[in-house]
Amino acid sequence: MTILQPITMGITDMTITRREWLIGSAAGLLASATRAHAQPPKRLTVTSRVLDVNGRPAKVFGLLGPDRQPGLTLAPGERFAVTLDNQSGTDTIVHWHGQLPDWKQDGFPWPQTSPIAAGAAKSYDFAPIPGTFWMHSHQGMQEQQLMAAPLIVQDAASRSVDMQEVVLQSAALQSL
Repeated sequence: MTILQPITMGITDMTITRREWLIGSAAGLLASATRAHAQPPKRLTVTSRVLDVNGRPAKVFGLLGPDRQPGLTLAPGERFAVTLDNQSGTDTIVHWHGQLPDWKQDGFPWPQTSPIAAGAAKSYDFAPIPGTFWMHSHQGMQEQQLMAAPLIVQDAASRSVDMQEVVLQSAALQSL
């Protein structure tokens, strides 16, 4: 009895062995399982708005997560897979405090790291460090104009506790 007998697929001149069929089926299942676990990047949007401060208009910025709330929260084991969409009307660059991505994704204005142009987007993908951190701009005075937000990377222990305290202090906030 031969194990490698051809199986006819009903199409002339196309036969595969059982081994080829099993390998192809296993590869297909593996590929679909991998796609099921891969999450699309989260969208972080850089915005601007005008606030009334003591009767005078003040332009400020914001970093809004996928839920349109300030900041970003990642689940335990989730990659920092983020698309930063700059809708602020001006160039910007955002730094991820407490994280150790490749220097090209760090958001620090190195000479080789160009700002993200108004209307453009940039993708980031790295393994984050769990904890409560913050993100902020390194472009001009944008940080002082409120371009800062919490960056929370949960671990299994913090996820099991239904509490997360976030404190964000800025000199610009103290004057409001």
